[in-house]
Amino acid sequence: MPDEREKRGPRQLLAAILFQFAILLILIAGAARPLMIGQPVLLRVIPVDPRDVFRGEYVTLRYLGIHDRPVPTGTASASVGGEAVYVPLTPDPDGKHWTPGAPVWERPKIGRFLRGTRQTSGQVHYGIESYYLQSGTGRTYEEALRDRRLSAEIGLTSDGQGIVKRLVINP
Repeated sequence: MPDEREKRGPRQLLAAILFQFAILLILIAGAARPLMIGQPVLLRVIPVDPRDVFRGEYVTLRYLGIHDRPVPTGTASASVGGEAVYVPLTPDPDGKHWTPGAPVWERPKIGRFLRGTRQTSGQVHYGIESYYLQSGTGRTYEEALRDRRLSAEIGLTSDGQGIVKRLVINP
């Protein structure tokens, strides 16, 4: 007759496996949140060399009004890195695009904004700096990028987390 320890072993193993799957699902859901519930925002892209032999076809993205502005100064921990930086967004008169404001340290109380993280190098990473392309489409996007006709549709959550949903070639 099995004792209590022998019965408990398979249950503990199953509980440990289920716990690990739960952690993975939480991580995946957190990363996909901007895609699922994010509000779409269209931002203008500025040219950057989009090729890397090791990564396949992808585009490195920099954004007009976001990556070409200096990071705000004046915080005590500005040299450490890891601080949140916020870029307020306002609708363009064209009714499609959004215009970034000056980056600030404090989260805007109203309106849409993009949240980034200041790196120790002084650069700000927003999580929307690259986008992987369908095989064979790289040249088309590269030309649009060079001609400044490329925009990125960003899924943006209410707390400023963004993810590139798709690239849009403007006429």
